[in-house]
Amino acid sequence: MLRFPHTSIEHQRRERFREAGDGDGRPYVDLIPPPGMPAVGLQSVPEPKTTKTRIHLDLYVPLADAEAEVERIVALGATALAPPVRRADGRFNFQILADPAGTELCVCAEVE
Repeated sequence: MLRFPHTSIEHQRRERFREAGDGDGRPYVDLIPPPGMPAVGLQSVPEPKTTKTRIHLDLYVPLADAEAEVERIVALGATALAPPVRRADGRFNFQILADPAGTELCVCAEVE
């Protein structure tokens, strides 16, 4: 699971999502976006990762913001697992990252 500094999570929550639940200590949280956008559920588990994660998160961001978003996520504790994959014209396509626990995710540029 990506772990962000508390202030960053609070900012993201205020800007884009409303957290479901009332902070009752359950090991999961639902991120409820504005109307018309999909919701995402996150669950924390006590077991360590032993094999490749069976689910993979792709974060789609505007092409103009993609490389800066990779830098932001790395600054928050992620690791770049490989250089970015670029489109035929040289523009950013996607980059594979891993959170501190080794869970992989990709930052992907939105298709124009």
